[in-house]
Amino acid sequence: MKKKVFYNQRASAWIMCAPALITLFIFVIVPFLMSFMYSFTNKQFVMAANNPLKFVGLENYKRVLTSGDMIAAAKNTVQYTFYVVPALTILPLLLALLLNNQLKGMTFFRIVCFSPQVISMAVVSIVWAFILGSSKSSMMNTILGFFGLPPQGWLKDPAQSLFSIAVMSVWSAVGFNMIIYLSGIQFISQDVYEAAQIDGCGPVQKFFYITFPLLKNTVVFIVMTNIVSSLKFFTQVLVLTKGGPLKSTISLVYLIYETGFVKMQIGISAAQSVVFFAVVMMVSMIQSKVLLKEEGA
Repeated sequence: MKKKVFYNQRASAWIMCAPALITLFIFVIVPFLMSFMYSFTNKQFVMAANNPLKFVGLENYKRVLTSGDMIAAAKNTVQYTFYVVPALTILPLLLALLLNNQLKGMTFFRIVCFSPQVISMAVVSIVWAFILGSSKSSMMNTILGFFGLPPQGWLKDPAQSLFSIAVMSVWSAVGFNMIIYLSGIQFISQDVYEAAQIDGCGPVQKFFYITFPLLKNTVVFIVMTNIVSSLKFFTQVLVLTKGGPLKSTISLVYLIYETGFVKMQIGISAAQSVVFFAVVMMVSMIQSKVLLKEEGA
């Protein structure tokens, strides 16, 4: 009887998991295996009659690792990560500390800070395309004009384009991280703060000796998720700059898209995808070890 109940429970578990497992297999595992196989071939999006599909060994990987576009995309992705991750770690924490106060109107400000998160990145990018326009009449250049400053190229200037996209991304994602911080802060017992206040601790001392140490795991989580997210930034580049100007905003994911769906070089695009997957996997493993170390400390 016990065996029958056990088998029935196991069968029910497999049945309930089946939709998710089938979806994962069809849309994740199968495409990855196909990409891995195509990365060793000369696969084109549309194969020419005089260029049949054939095995090329590691030729695609050699081209990818020595490509100037790949180096530029990797450099831009790392630079974008250095722009975004510190900002999305510190700024949401400051906002959470501010909005944690029980003051009138704080609920409204929480909604305002979180509202960009519910808008898709494509819509956000279109809106910011008007804000960061290079003409004198664009919103940002109009604001600069009030202070007597000359108009800027923003997305048209190679020196400013990547930073401009990073600012837009921070604006879009800051609300989500703020909510995570706010949840962590409100989980801290008020008795700890009251005891610290009795001992003569001020607001700054409370932050550095109570709030920040107790939020350590939350900070590590936010840093980890932001690093992985920033490595995969794509929509902003596709909508705003198409990798320009002068490849100053081309990212690894956009390069994979451009190689595969614009240049139709599926084999090379597949090799780029495998290399990118290896990089993200390595970063994720390092982050997991750091998180486990923090939890064990």
